[in-house]
This record gives sequence, structure tokens and C-alpha cells, in this order.
Amino acid sequence: MRLSLFFFAALGLYAQGSELGLTLGRILQRQRGELDLRSGLALQANYGKRVWSGRGLALFGETHLLASPLREVESANPRAARDFASLYLMPGLRVQIGPDRRVRPFVAGGMGYAQYHSSELLQNGATSPVRDRQHTWGGNFGGGVDVQLLPWLALRGEVRDFVTPTPRLNTPLTGPQHNVVVSGGFVLRLTR
Repeated sequence: MRLSLFFFAALGLYAQGSELGLTLGRILQRQRGELDLRSGLALQANYGKRVWSGRGLALFGETHLLASPLREVESANPRAARDFASLYLMPGLRVQIGPDRRVRPFVAGGMGYAQYHSSELLQNGATSPVRDRQHTWGGNFGGGVDVQLLPWLALRGEVRDFVTPTPRLNTPLTGPQHNVVVSGGFVLRLTR
């Protein structure tokens, strides 16, 4: 009996839609104490699986991946890192309004893994005594809109804030790090 209930629950989840979103964007510039963290490229992939829908809403479980290969740092401090890279892998939830409409706004958020990797060089051009790879945690929240073009293709625009502990860039900083990302791309519907 329990096995059959599990089977039908799994079948119901599979019957729900799954989708893959691919977006390209920018992490916005941010001033942190004596550091000016320049904007950087944001490459993102988002896999979402619809787990519930009803009354004009749909709930998706999602896994969000963001990679930013280079963000330059400007500072008068000669010992500060020259640049850094970041990576975020964060599962979460997304609530979509009007999942069967052409224009579908959503809000999303989650928590998971974050990594910062500081450069080999310092602001003064010297080699850093510590090339730091920081493994930590973080969260994200934001929203956006999907615009359905074809039954299997939609355009996506979104804004998310990835909040983590402060990256170690060879200078003392306090408080959380906010990485606001503005992006756009497309969504492929994989199953209905």
C-alpha cells in the first residue's frame, strides 16, 4: 500500500512541469568600505520542477547556479586583492503567478553553497601571500517575469540578491555581502 502511494506521488510530480532557465547578466557594482567591487559577468542556470499548482499559482522547487569568473576590485589599499571570482549553488523555491498565462511574474529564494576565490595579485602588483578560496554559505531572494513565446520556450528577466558572509579580500570588512544580479535569458520547458 505505501509503495503504491509513493509510486503515484512520484508519478504526480513527474507529470508536473520541469524547466531549464539560462540567463546572462551583471552583478552590480558595490562599495564596501575602502573597496570598490566593480560589476561582473553573471552566468546562470536554473532548473525548476513544479511541485504544486492551484488557484492561479504554481510552486517550483529549484536549483540555481551562478558563476561570476571575474570582478575587479579598486582600492587605495595596496594589500587588497586585485580581483575575485564567485560561485553560488543554491536550492530554493519559486512561486509563479498565473502559470498558464503568457506573462508570468514570480518571486524566488533559497539557501546553499557559496564560494569566493581571490586573485593571485594585490593592488600594488605584488603576489598575494595567501590566494584564498573561501567556501561558505549564503541565500538569495528576488523576482522576475517569464514571457511565453512558444509552448516550450519563454523569455526570462529577473533580479536577485545573493547574500553571503563577506569575502576575504585581504582587507577587513564587516557585515554581509550583497551581490545584486540583473539578468535576462530564456527558459526551456522540458516536460509539461
